[in-house]
Amino acid sequence: MPTPGLCDVVLPAGGRISGDFAQAAGTEIKALIRFEEETILRRTIRALRASECVGRIAVVGPKEVLTEARESGADLTLPEGKTGPDNIFRGLDGLTNVTTHLLIVTGDMPFLTPESVRDFLALCPTQAEVCIPIVERGAFETLYPGLIRTDTPLHDGYFRLGGLFRVEVGTLRRTRSHLEQMFAARKNNLQMARMIGVPFIVRYLFRRLTVDQIVLRAGEVLQCGGAAVRGVPPEIAFDIDIPEELAYARQYGR
Repeated sequence: MPTPGLCDVVLPAGGRISGDFAQAAGTEIKALIRFEEETILRRTIRALRASECVGRIAVVGPKEVLTEARESGADLTLPEGKTGPDNIFRGLDGLTNVTTHLLIVTGDMPFLTPESVRDFLALCPTQAEVCIPIVERGAFETLYPGLIRTDTPLHDGYFRLGGLFRVEVGTLRRTRSHLEQMFAARKNNLQMARMIGVPFIVRYLFRRLTVDQIVLRAGEVLQCGGAAVRGVPPEIAFDIDIPEELAYARQYGR
């Protein structure tokens, strides 16, 4: 059963890498990349527990991930499905009786800390149905100088998304079909344009979009109220998506 006042967690941990990237990482699964003799998955679960803000933790992924998750103290482990949204809902349904909010946590943040989890949740507006952390380039580079830039250029600055998402459970269930459609269209520009509108994409290409405009449009598409949470710790936005980030993280962690 959920613990009152604590946020239950779903941790989809099936993200894959391949080729030279996987060879350098020593694994094809990002959550199993090791830093200081520990996997990112184990480090993440430990940070979540130590934050004292979370209740149950459900990990969804392939067999080898689930073994590591159980040994790291996850409350529930579930085999992965076919898509990202499917994995999130597998975790949500497996936990059962989740209260108001669910915390979705990606499995590729090597420097997540208990303090960064607490800070993010404290900054989330109470009334927002979906809370997404964003980190401005300057704040990120102050902590991680010289890291290759993979942030998003907008009219009001350069931003990186964080890997923690607080979602109202009822909203998550209600918008499932929209989430699945967006996930399916993520690599098809034509389908994505049909969903969010060509004028919106044109404004993005010419750097005329602001964070607030993106939040507003996403809320219109998903039919919910969201918030871009600013001022969160940069650790939340350090994930392992490209080889350069892996090399930097290993050097930084020494």
